[in-house]
Amino acid sequence: MHYRKKATCEGRVEPSDIPREYCDTYVVRKPMGARLHKSDCRFTHIDGNSALIGKIFVGDIIVALDGQIIKSIGELFQKLREPTQKVAVKIRHGMWSWCQHRCTTLERIQMDKDTEKVTGRPIDLYYIVIQMCSAPESSSVQLGLHVKYDARERLQVHNVDYASIAAVHLRPGDVIREVNDKPVASKTMLKYYITEAVVKGRQIRFLVECPSGEAYRDASDMAPDVAEIAMKQIEFLKKNQQNSALQSVYSSERAKKSVSIATRECSEVEIAADFDPTKLRPCKNAK
Repeated sequence: MHYRKKATCEGRVEPSDIPREYCDTYVVRKPMGARLHKSDCRFTHIDGNSALIGKIFVGDIIVALDGQIIKSIGELFQKLREPTQKVAVKIRHGMWSWCQHRCTTLERIQMDKDTEKVTGRPIDLYYIVIQMCSAPESSSVQLGLHVKYDARERLQVHNVDYASIAAVHLRPGDVIREVNDKPVASKTMLKYYITEAVVKGRQIRFLVECPSGEAYRDASDMAPDVAEIAMKQIEFLKKNQQNSALQSVYSSERAKKSVSIATRECSEVEIAADFDPTKLRPCKNAK
C-alpha cells in the first residue's frame, strides 16, 4: 500500500505533512471470504479465492461499511446480514509506504573536511516513510531491504525483496542519506536506527538520493477502480483478438472468383510462316 506525493521544497518535511493513516474503499461481493478478529475487526486470514486478494492484507482494519462507521464486531455482522449483494468496505491499512519529492539539486562530493566539489550531475532527493504493521499476525513480515557500499563508501540500496514494503518506493542504486532524520554512514548505524524506529512506533523514514529524470519516479499510481476498469478492458481486447480469424495478406476480391476448366481437348494450329517464308507479310523497314 503506498502514497505518492511530489513537491519541490528545500526544507525538512514537517511531521504534519506525513499522513497518519492510509485508507481505501472497495466495493466487493458478499461473502468477503476472510476472517476477522473480534476485538478490532482486524483481518487475520484471507481466502485464496476471495475478492479481496491483492486489495486487502492481513492486519488491515475495517473502518466502515457503506459509509456507516463500524465500532464493534456486532455492528459489522448486522451490516453484512442486510439483503444486498455488494458492500462498500472502507479499510485502514496496517502497512503502507509514502513518498515525497523534496527537491532537485546538483551532486556534491566531499573532498575533505571543509571542501566540497559540485559535479554538475542533477540528482533528486526523496523523503520516504514506511509504516510497518503492528498486528501480531504480521510480526514476521520483513522490510525486505538489502544495502551495500558504493565506490564512495556511501550506503546504497543493493536489492529489495519482491512484493516487500521496501520495494514500493526504494530502488536498487538509491543512496540512503538519512534514517529517521539522522545521517547514516555505515550498515551498523542503519540497522540500529531501523530497529529503534520499529520498536518505538513501527515507522521508518528515509531520505534517499537518486539520479534525476528516472521514469519510474515520475509515474503516478492509478486509483483502484481505474486500474480495475483498465484490466477488464485489456482482458476484453485479448478475448476478441483470439476469437477473430486472421486474414491472409494475399486475399482479395479477385482471388475469390470461380475458375472453370474447359472439357474439350486442346488443339494446335500451325502457322504457315514457320515453314513457308513466302507466307510472311511485308513489313516496312524490315531487313
